[in-house]
Amino acid sequence: MTMSGTSHRGDDRAISEVVGFILVFAVVLSATTFAATLGQSQIRDLRDSEQLNNAERGFELLSQNFDEIGQTRATARAGALDLGGGTLAIRNTSNVTVSVKGTGYNETYILRALQYRGPNADTNIYYEGGMVVRTGPNSAPTPETTPPDVTCREGAAIVSVVTLTGQLDRTLAGETVRIRGGGSDATLHYPRNRTLGQAGTIDDGGQVNVTVQSDVAAAWQNYFEAASTGWEPAPGHPGRFRCTGVERVVVRQTVIEVTFES
Repeated sequence: MTMSGTSHRGDDRAISEVVGFILVFAVVLSATTFAATLGQSQIRDLRDSEQLNNAERGFELLSQNFDEIGQTRATARAGALDLGGGTLAIRNTSNVTVSVKGTGYNETYILRALQYRGPNADTNIYYEGGMVVRTGPNSAPTPETTPPDVTCREGAAIVSVVTLTGQLDRTLAGETVRIRGGGSDATLHYPRNRTLGQAGTIDDGGQVNVTVQSDVAAAWQNYFEAASTGWEPAPGHPGRFRCTGVERVVVRQTVIEVTFES
């Protein structure tokens, strides 16, 4: 009897091992079949999409760091960005013009943009003028999470200009790069001279105009045209937006020097 029981247990163990092997083999075969069905191109698309999402989150953190510099809460900030087969560069392709009607103030300031070009080169992420924008086939160029600090509300127009400086002729590629931003206190451009009566306060009904030239002009337009911002298109001037009924105006600029360490 004892020998018979032992034999049955041995047979059961052998059967269990065979069944286990079959199950493992079936799982491996199913996974292989799924991967083959999905296709290498789709797997690559999923990987690239995740890389772009990670890069966008990295740019949002970078924007927060640069905001702290502009708000004088820090003189320098740094962070790392995984390029994941993409490239990174500073683009000298944007500027903003600000004018205050009836005061003679009409100035143009350079912005520049930090651009990440994805592995497929059809999707880009920009940091420009304080905002983060993602452009591409499946992306609406709207700075939803990190809009620029250009406001028009309660009779006040505040235009915060963020200018980037750095190596304009350098494009980085590879894996991980460390991005460092350093700057000084913001420069107040308007009012220019309080002692001459330009105290930032203008007659009720004043108007401030802002015009941005940029590779992501559509994102700026979407921002300005949003009802919540208070800005509106200036009739007869494509690309220009105005803030009306203004009593107080502030125009300030922060210059941030961007350096890369690969």
